[in-house]
Amino acid sequence: MHGRGGTYTAQPTLADTLVDALHEMAHLKSSQVIEAASGLPLLNKQLFEQLSTDTFLPKLKSLELVWAEDCQPDRELLSALSARADGRLSSVVLGIRNGGNLGPDVLVCLRGLRQKNVRATRW
Repeated sequence: MHGRGGTYTAQPTLADTLVDALHEMAHLKSSQVIEAASGLPLLNKQLFEQLSTDTFLPKLKSLELVWAEDCQPDRELLSALSARADGRLSSVVLGIRNGGNLGPDVLVCLRGLRQKNVRATRW
């Protein structure tokens, strides 16, 4: 990106770095991402979009995602989890670090995953 003062190069965020690192681990079967209580968010739209593709972590069987604050997973993540419940995913844990309540969309998703024989629980 160019501006009056010179060239600006966007620095990758911690979340971008996480997604890049996970791309390098195609054989990963289990992943646990727990955000720090007071840190930069790791769980974002880019990660959720990647999880919805067949080429991102194709051997992933177990996934645990825990948010640092009381926010709700967006629909992209819930759709990606449902799509991976075709036999690829065997275990899902979702939650909020401080024990906050998950929204109704998340609970419906977890119930749907259980109906597809995925061990789906709250953190």
